[in-house]
Amino acid sequence: MNYNEQRKLALELFKGDKYTELRQAINDGKCFNSLLPLAEKAGAIEFWDSFVDEWIYKAGCKWSLSEEVLEKAFLKLKNEKWVYYAGYNWNLPKEILTEVFLKLKEDGWVCWAGCKWNPP
Repeated sequence: MNYNEQRKLALELFKGDKYTELRQAINDGKCFNSLLPLAEKAGAIEFWDSFVDEWIYKAGCKWSLSEEVLEKAFLKLKNEKWVYYAGYNWNLPKEILTEVFLKLKEDGWVCWAGCKWNPP
């Protein structure tokens, strides 16, 4: 998803008074790292399932989310780049890492995950 598509999605997701500050940041073209704290403050977790993989990964790294929420999100990630990085940075159980590792298709990500995740 390119920047314009992400921007359009964000503007659709963050409607209403409590999202004013976030919408302003989107309109100003600020980067996701600037938007992330505003999205958390605005309660954007309710739209978690609508996030693109990159947003899910970054929110999973920065927000205080339960292990259960992270595990469910990890299993739903589709882009292998963000699957790899989430598996590396989210401190997930070995069972889940192994399950997802066996589903990786791209050789490069299989190699990196095999080295960094240490699956059995």
